[in-house]
Amino acid sequence: MRFLVFLYLSLAFLTPQIVVAEEPDREIVVTGQGSVSVAPDMATVFVGVSAQARLADTALTEASERGRAVLSQLEKQGIEARDIQTRNVSLNPQFARSNDGSAPRTIGYVATLDLAVHVRDFDRLGEVLDAVVEDGASRMNGLSFGVSERAALETEARIAAVA
Repeated sequence: MRFLVFLYLSLAFLTPQIVVAEEPDREIVVTGQGSVSVAPDMATVFVGVSAQARLADTALTEASERGRAVLSQLEKQGIEARDIQTRNVSLNPQFARSNDGSAPRTIGYVATLDLAVHVRDFDRLGEVLDAVVEDGASRMNGLSFGVSERAALETEARIAAVA
């Protein structure tokens, strides 16, 4: 039996090993960069409403009513439904802490509703903001500027990158 194992191992070492080297994939990598600069033609403003109440459902109901008022005002201002997005709806408990080391207790809730509103007419941005604040918007979480039709600009930038 030892002889067979020895013979097998000897033959394994004596047999020529065939190694096939694979050729690496041949490829060309090209990197380009192109840019296009344009003035923004729209603003996106992030506004919201909040309501505080002892009960969670009351806080949510009040926030919803305020949100409907803001949405109604946006419609009156000529903002199309496609230009309004709900960004966040939240409900958070409010706690009262005691000095005696006991666990905090819930004393109420705060409900918030945040919207992203695209204003396509810069000249009316201030007017739109004033109107929604008058109708209940109590939060402004920022303002950004952008371009409404990006596809043609992205194509132009790609062409510049290839050149």
